[in-house]
Amino acid sequence: MSTSDRLKKLQRYGLLPASPASSRQQDRLTATGWPAELGFSLCPESGVALRSKLYCHSHMQGRVCLGELAELHPADLCLLTRVQRQPASWEEVLFLDTETTGLSGGTGTYVFLVGMLHWTEDGLLLRQYLMPDPSIEAAFIGKVLGGLQPFEHVATFNGKSFDMPLLSHRCTMNRTDRKPDFDGHHDLLHPARYLYRDSLPSCSLSSLEQYLLGVERRDDIPGAEIPERYFLFLKDRHPSLMADVVQHNATDLLSSAALAVHLLKVADSPADERSARISLALGRLSQKAGCTQTARRYLSEAVASADEKLYPEAAEELSLLHKRAQRWQDAVSLWREMIQRIHESERGVFCSVFAHVELAKYHEHRTGDLEKALHLTSGAIRHIQRRRRILGASGSGEDRRRLEELRHRQQRLQRRLGVSSASD
Repeated sequence: MSTSDRLKKLQRYGLLPASPASSRQQDRLTATGWPAELGFSLCPESGVALRSKLYCHSHMQGRVCLGELAELHPADLCLLTRVQRQPASWEEVLFLDTETTGLSGGTGTYVFLVGMLHWTEDGLLLRQYLMPDPSIEAAFIGKVLGGLQPFEHVATFNGKSFDMPLLSHRCTMNRTDRKPDFDGHHDLLHPARYLYRDSLPSCSLSSLEQYLLGVERRDDIPGAEIPERYFLFLKDRHPSLMADVVQHNATDLLSSAALAVHLLKVADSPADERSARISLALGRLSQKAGCTQTARRYLSEAVASADEKLYPEAAEELSLLHKRAQRWQDAVSLWREMIQRIHESERGVFCSVFAHVELAKYHEHRTGDLEKALHLTSGAIRHIQRRRRILGASGSGEDRRRLEELRHRQQRLQRRLGVSSASD
């Protein structure tokens, strides 16, 4: 395709400023009844289309009542999303989602629909901003920024990687001084992945809706088809082309709010209502958020309820937390328990020598008991060699590296003790 043909195609779809010959594009913004048929109204000074809808607090999104947000503290979002500054109320939090002309980003990708959902005394208010023609993008961006301004926090699903960078980029492309600016960005995709990546087929919003929220989307437009729908709408102005896109955006926002309810309820639920793997994930998230005491509680719950397969992973995480806090008695007790379980468990041969090594370090550097340190180091070497014999292989690269480290430590301890080397 020649450069001339490309330019003509961009003009046809409205992705370049209209030439005088195609000035009828501007007239089509109001020449048909599409705004009203979609529930939108046009702002006369800018041509931006705006739609508002209020959902009552009792609205059910799948199995989740959105009114349950009132029973949950928004500050707890920070535990899940690692945001430092806490929102004081749900009125400060804006759920946001965008629809764009492409999924890969880049200079040629436009944001044409921005949905915002937030808590009010009367219910959850949905506002959607639609750009009916790319020639008014500067005005569209200005309206969107005005809608964002009252809020201190934003909650999205994958917004850190896509929505917010793209919105900022479009501000730059339109030479706008302002850009989206929040005290905290709560991306719900990240905690969802931590909690469910090992138990669900995927952590896409549609998968989370199906398995966690009970949301059934009927006749929903696939996300990959949305850009083409917008291009066709720019050409024909037929409201049916955008109806599915507008509903898709609204559903994404309602499901994001429902997901926030679900995640916060899981984090606040009693230990016996959570699996050990979920408690482990919450412990890791709490550590990343800097909430050491909360992390210790979650990890202790994970260790207490973990099965034979998950126990070593959870115990290792908790022991390192004790170690960083210099809670040596707790750490040593856990390392000894881990070693005991290795000896007693049928799966012990598959376990790492983490506890042996950490306990050897403890005795070498803190208690000065070099004999115990040597005994533990030699035990770790024997454990790896036994595993290699049972598995009938020369061992993985990790095993070989670990053996080299352990033999080096063994030789150093033997020299310090004045013990002659013996073959393993």
